[in-house]
Amino acid sequence: MHTDIWTMEICEQAEAFVDRDDDLVFDHTRLILRRDNEYLYARADWRILDLHPSAADISQLKRNKIPMENIWPLMDPSFTAAPDPLPPNCYVKQPSLLYYSETPASLEPARLVLAEIEACEVLQKHPHPNIVQYFGCVTMDGKGGCAIDGLDEFEGDEVDHWKLSRDLQSSTTQAKNIKLCVNSRPQIPLVQSFAKDLNYQIGIYELTRKDITKFSAAMFEKDPNFQRIKDSYEDLVIEIVNASDGVFL
Repeated sequence: MHTDIWTMEICEQAEAFVDRDDDLVFDHTRLILRRDNEYLYARADWRILDLHPSAADISQLKRNKIPMENIWPLMDPSFTAAPDPLPPNCYVKQPSLLYYSETPASLEPARLVLAEIEACEVLQKHPHPNIVQYFGCVTMDGKGGCAIDGLDEFEGDEVDHWKLSRDLQSSTTQAKNIKLCVNSRPQIPLVQSFAKDLNYQIGIYELTRKDITKFSAAMFEKDPNFQRIKDSYEDLVIEIVNASDGVFL
């Protein structure tokens, strides 16, 4: 028996009935299984009241994994994040997966979750004593990244670049699960802010140098006047590559 079966738990179950000779007859039991943060669905021929299924029983079932992105929507930065820890006596609502795969709409419970969050965000701006209080969204594996290209092209002088660097650092410090990747020429404010440690620095210009060399040489060789400069064009290629600073335009 696979050891991972022992770590599974039944988090939802329900009996399904069919109409037979004008009577409702038991057909199967629908199970939603959970292993850590992974969800699976399965069908069983036992009745809920007749059997307390063991790991051996579950191991015999055909289990189908439910993709996480179908259950939980991505956290939109505009949504309210629930406080951590959560206030006492609050309820964390989760989508029911019992009918997953039975209809096209049931394949994307994340859409329903997203629609409800959007409604709650609106209600939060217009609270009413007879409507349940919304505290925000609980995130799981809430890690993300942001890539900024051409940061050195930000308009302004060196002081503005220092301020921009501090603002970006402050934002990523507050959002602990967000990693920032910036691409820039090696200007002092940006290098000092983001690349003091060489372990966090990648010299893109070194990675593109070979390609720029090949491209520049090929363009010279295609020129109709190439024969006139063929003895010196390699020096021109080196000058172009050095002047490009790794920018391949």
